[in-house]
Amino acid sequence: MIDALKFVKGAVAKKDIIPGMTHFRVHQGTIKAHNGIITISSPIDLGIDCQPKAVDFVKAIEQCDGAVAMAMTPAGRLSVRSGKFKAFINCGVDGTFPDVEPEGEVHPLPEGGLMKALKVLETMIAEDASRPWARGILFRGEFAHATNNVVICQYWLGYEFPFDLVIPHLAVNELMRIGIEPISVQFTENSVTFHYPDGQWFRTQTNPTTWPNIAMVLDKENIEAQDLPPTFFKDLELLRPFVDDLNHLYFVQGAMATHIDEGLGARVEHDGDFAHVFPTEACYNINMMRMLSSVATSMDFNQVPALFFGENLRGAIMHMKHQ
Repeated sequence: MIDALKFVKGAVAKKDIIPGMTHFRVHQGTIKAHNGIITISSPIDLGIDCQPKAVDFVKAIEQCDGAVAMAMTPAGRLSVRSGKFKAFINCGVDGTFPDVEPEGEVHPLPEGGLMKALKVLETMIAEDASRPWARGILFRGEFAHATNNVVICQYWLGYEFPFDLVIPHLAVNELMRIGIEPISVQFTENSVTFHYPDGQWFRTQTNPTTWPNIAMVLDKENIEAQDLPPTFFKDLELLRPFVDDLNHLYFVQGAMATHIDEGLGARVEHDGDFAHVFPTEACYNINMMRMLSSVATSMDFNQVPALFFGENLRGAIMHMKHQ
């Protein structure tokens, strides 16, 4: 039972703005949570229909050791008993829990691909409220995409996703928390539902898919990507404590530096074998460049923006103006 509670608890609302959203709904052998954006459902071994307060129900089950007995009291509370432990959980009024179910045509998903895409792209999702289309991960064709308006990354799924979709950041985080590869997906104009092998499902509202033309940024001619030095991202960590308030990272002749003036900040000289990889004059945001540490293995700094490449992915990173 605790596994079912852990599976769905990420969709419990923090505040009870709408009656029922801080409660679970247990009905006909399933347990469901809903927070206004996300709904998560799982089978549960409980033959009582009720709407227990979610936080208190989880706490009570966590205190149980061994067999658990549950029943509704005449006062409408859920009694949870295990050995000498007993707790009474307040329950919501029937009918106050939002009636949300999966909708749309079911499409099977190949094994693998989706969870890896979320893990790779999550850190690159924008937090800019003025660009709602960028506040999630775009699935289009054979690729998943994320951008924070400085870095854009395109990840190859290995299969054709059945429709265009933007999963909002909140839902991305919950899918990663669950950590199970879904086996099928349903889609409507405003929602997507992922299904799992043991009967669980996860539904979320979606974001607009009105992304700009990514090909204009990534599909360049005469790309000459060079392998990055093994110490490149470690060198960025050496420089990071010395950057200015705008996080400038300068590429100067033969080195990377935090300031143009050689007498200020810190710099790391390029390894002679890799000096040809880097530009003689360029500027980037060091934190945006550090973001590529787990994905980029080669780059073409001669392109504007600079292009990077890694396992099953490619992307671009914008320059900064020199100061």
